[in-house]
Amino acid sequence: DELDLIQLAAHIAGLAIEHAQAEIALREGEERFREFMRYLPGSVQIKDDAGYVLYCNERYAALNDRTPEEIIGTRPTDHLPEALARMFDHEHERVLRENRALEFHHDLQHTADSVRFWTIRFPIPRAGKPPLVGTISLDVTREKLAEDALKRSEERYRQMFERVRLPKFIVDAQTAAILDANPGAVEFYGYPLETLKTMTMLDINIAEPEIIREKLRQVMAGEISSCEFTQRLADGSTRDTESYAVAIEHNGQPAVYCTYIDVTERNRAQAALKNANQVLEQRVLERTAELQEERNLLRTVIDTVPDFIYVKDAQHRMVLNNAAHARSLGERTEAEIVGKTDFDFFPPDMAAKFHADEDRLFATEQALVNAEERSIGEKRGEIWALTTKVPLRNLQGKLIGLVGITHDVTVMKAAAEALQISEERYRATIAAMSEGLVVQNRDGAIVVCNNAAEWMLGLTADQMLGRTSVDPRWRAVHEDGSPFPGETHPAMETLRTGQPQHGVVMGVHKPDGTLTWLLVNAKPLLDPADGQLYAVVTTFADISAPKQAEAVIKAALAQEKELSELKSRLVSMASHEFRTPLASILTATETLIRYWERLDKEKINERLERVREQVEHMTAITEDVLQLSRLQMGRAKYEPAVGDLDALCAHVVSKLAELPDVGRRIVYACAEHPLNAVFDARLIEQVINNLLHNALKYSPAEKPVQIS
Repeated sequence: DELDLIQLAAHIAGLAIEHAQAEIALREGEERFREFMRYLPGSVQIKDDAGYVLYCNERYAALNDRTPEEIIGTRPTDHLPEALARMFDHEHERVLRENRALEFHHDLQHTADSVRFWTIRFPIPRAGKPPLVGTISLDVTREKLAEDALKRSEERYRQMFERVRLPKFIVDAQTAAILDANPGAVEFYGYPLETLKTMTMLDINIAEPEIIREKLRQVMAGEISSCEFTQRLADGSTRDTESYAVAIEHNGQPAVYCTYIDVTERNRAQAALKNANQVLEQRVLERTAELQEERNLLRTVIDTVPDFIYVKDAQHRMVLNNAAHARSLGERTEAEIVGKTDFDFFPPDMAAKFHADEDRLFATEQALVNAEERSIGEKRGEIWALTTKVPLRNLQGKLIGLVGITHDVTVMKAAAEALQISEERYRATIAAMSEGLVVQNRDGAIVVCNNAAEWMLGLTADQMLGRTSVDPRWRAVHEDGSPFPGETHPAMETLRTGQPQHGVVMGVHKPDGTLTWLLVNAKPLLDPADGQLYAVVTTFADISAPKQAEAVIKAALAQEKELSELKSRLVSMASHEFRTPLASILTATETLIRYWERLDKEKINERLERVREQVEHMTAITEDVLQLSRLQMGRAKYEPAVGDLDALCAHVVSKLAELPDVGRRIVYACAEHPLNAVFDARLIEQVINNLLHNALKYSPAEKPVQIS
């Protein structure tokens, strides 16, 4: 019942107070006690004989719209109305005076509602000290309202029966049948009202039928007014309930009016509190032994650590030292060290610095972390050390000293200095390289680059750092001009396969659009500890100039090849063209030789003229071949002059018209006579002559060739 629960809580509170001064490790048990106190169904507080609050749970603090921390250490007059505080002080004094537990009933105004509390105040004995006073208050407003409602008239009773959310039954005193149930019962048990009216309490209560009937009899006899049952709900789950029951008359028959309160959580809390009490008592015993073991373990640990560990009070006096620190002080015993200061063991200037640092710590209450300083090592020689000192506080939070740890970094400092020199040499070497160099991490991001890389790529170090190969701004291309995807760049291939890449040619566009050709090599960097690839180093040389020279050479070779082919074609054509005039010349000369005496002068002149024309034609063909050779060797001369382009064209056409099979095939038209222009007459005549020859040669014989 409630009184048992309160007495149990009082017992636990007494245990908690008795062990309140236990060592720090007992706080865990105290925290558990406080956690369990939160589950009490009421508010709890503990005051000393002077009326100061030593403890209160969150429920008590919430009733006063405060936190427990704001209430602990105050008197009722500090957080309650004056009249209420005086009443509580009077009850407090009465409990101390009578030295026994007393019950009180209070009707208090909380916010807009009147709240009824049932309160028990009880003394908590203390050995050799005045007792404390524990208080537990339960909000019994709902229970009292239910009891008051039962005393009202039948009409008002029905209203309350229907409206109150607490489960209510009217039960037949003889058969335990459920005669009626309120909506709260329907909601709580999960059965429809009509179903409940067909059931008995034997179906609801998990107990022997004889026990249920005996409880009904006791209620009817006025022997009890409440009892507890575990009840089964419609969904099969069970809940612990406390029943407040009174005998009534229902439809002329004796019945029991039952109001049920779900106390499942309260019972669980009660069981937890009981278990906590047992656990706490056992824990106190166990923890005492554990503290001894932990002290021994801690001492073993700090004596094993090679760092110097020490504790000083606020006057710089030694309180605790580990074995390493004792050795650094000259293999002193604990008794020889405790109570002394640094001035007893260190050179004055060194001790003065230590004290100045510690005075700053005491003044600011800020830790000194990894301060590099000179100290004395285990061999009593000077060392470089990293020292950390942190404030030491007692349980009340007061600064009482410091804890220090000094780590010998003499070897580490020498190694760091050597590493710094090595790194400076490395950076100077990288910066002096004529080749570009970048280092990319496992994700492909650039983390290091040298000056040559900045110059070749047209980017500053800040612009490059963090950029990856897949960044589209590189606009990389292959030698044939096709895109060079970032994921296939040499560095990315090395990161993917772990294999080095050599002699890869890549074109990269600078921000100004200039295309730079690079010869790239990539090599993996492996972690010496596990052999895993963690980065890749890429070197590259600017081969833009050789690339451009190669392009020029290729263009010249192509041009040479083209001219050679043109020359071959022209020579072939010239040899073909030579046959016709040679044939004409041969025919004319043979005719002259055979028939010279028979021919008249006009016929002879005609044939000689024909020979002359064919010779001129052959000369023109030879000039074409020579002109091609001059063009190929860069010796062709261009000699422009003012001339009549129409007359030149007419002359070329008339000469060609005299050739066999040409006749009138060439149709020449010119809209302007004369047609004056500036041109090289020799070159233009060759061009027109060649064009017309080709047109006549490659056009159908029946088709005219037009020139205008």
